[in-house]
Amino acid sequence: MTDRAVLQSRTMALVCGFSRVALCLAILLSLHLSACVNYEKQGSASPLAAAERRLALAERHGSNVEGQAGEYLSVAKIAEEQLASNPNSDPAKSSAVKLYNRATADLATDLPLLIRQERNSRTLSLKDAQTGQINQLQLEYGGKGEFSPAFFQQILIADRVDKKGMKDDAVRTGLGGEVVGVHQSSSLDTSPARLEPRKGVRAAVTVILDVDRSGQEHLRLLDPTKMDDVVLDKKRYALAGDFTAANASYGRINEIWIGLLNMVRGEHMVGTAGLLLLQPFDPEKIPVIFVHGLLSSPYVWRNTANSLNVDPEIRQRYQFWVFSYSREILLPIRRCFSGEILRMRNRLITSKKRS
Repeated sequence: MTDRAVLQSRTMALVCGFSRVALCLAILLSLHLSACVNYEKQGSASPLAAAERRLALAERHGSNVEGQAGEYLSVAKIAEEQLASNPNSDPAKSSAVKLYNRATADLATDLPLLIRQERNSRTLSLKDAQTGQINQLQLEYGGKGEFSPAFFQQILIADRVDKKGMKDDAVRTGLGGEVVGVHQSSSLDTSPARLEPRKGVRAAVTVILDVDRSGQEHLRLLDPTKMDDVVLDKKRYALAGDFTAANASYGRINEIWIGLLNMVRGEHMVGTAGLLLLQPFDPEKIPVIFVHGLLSSPYVWRNTANSLNVDPEIRQRYQFWVFSYSREILLPIRRCFSGEILRMRNRLITSKKRS
């Protein structure tokens, strides 16, 4: 090989070596920058990620109601702080909104027991397990569209209600924990109160936690059929609402079988006959009364009432009642109507003969 050929060969090898080194440096630099970006993302998301893990742990371990509620409150406060620090974020895509809604709904489910333990107090003392701080949670009610937490003997998380069998899913996305409030003034083994179904009156409820400038926590149970939005940290949000879960929470029902039992063993339904409320009574709403047929029961109207609730104007202006009756009540009514029809028939025949 000539000296010129050797020189060219060595030059090419040197160029290739430099190229490989440059390529390796570029790859290493790219990996380093990617790692930095990921680290920054993880750092910014760490409060929410840690809070979400904390919430999941509290949901799995519910033996101590006070401790569990304290964790729910602490997580909801963290989510609320993140919402306040990012006022321009899209609520529909915000991880803070999702965590806030989940934590406030969880907190609401513990309210009935906590209120009974505190003898209907409007202030609940809940401890933050990580900091040891005692938070004084104020239960706010009395304003327009606000339920009293003591009104409900049980609160269910709407997302966990089985909606199978419901034709429409009437929901509104937004801010707030979606739950179902159950008001039941009597136990299942005693006769229900007047106008109250045996399984209680069910209401769509949205939970809002607000922390004021002094750090005081305020919790409100809002009626999403009467309120469309809510202000939190000077920003207006659409108020979340699940209007189907309340009707679905009565459980899956074989309407034909219930109707047959009503006909065959109607004497067992005398105590639940009459007008029944499907929602808490609201004097500002117009009642719509559904009456079932013979081989049927009030439950046949659940899907109809739910489908009507899809329309925001209807659910804001109307409330749905049902009229329930048994065979024993129907027979006297039938005799009364039959006698009246016969008397009317005789009067028509008499007047026709005279003419």
